[in-house]
Amino acid sequence: MSNRININEICARTRYMLYERDMSLYRYSRIIGLTHVSLKNILTGRTPNPTCSTVNKLLAGLEVLEVLAQDDDKEKADKTA
Repeated sequence: MSNRININEICARTRYMLYERDMSLYRYSRIIGLTHVSLKNILTGRTPNPTCSTVNKLLAGLEVLEVLAQDDDKEKADKTA
């Protein structure tokens, strides 16, 4: 098993999480510290090889989105219980 980071998988997961959270690219770009254009270019494949620091920002942002999703799931579970 490889520990290699696949930017396509990161982008696909990010797009999915943004869709699920109904969050705009602009808002997300502000959260992770990238310009809207840079983020759009990465997620659409126009920038196929982002720098390590940019990938780190994407990964950190993805963690934030996943925590927010977990919090939403807990809230929904609490309301139905």
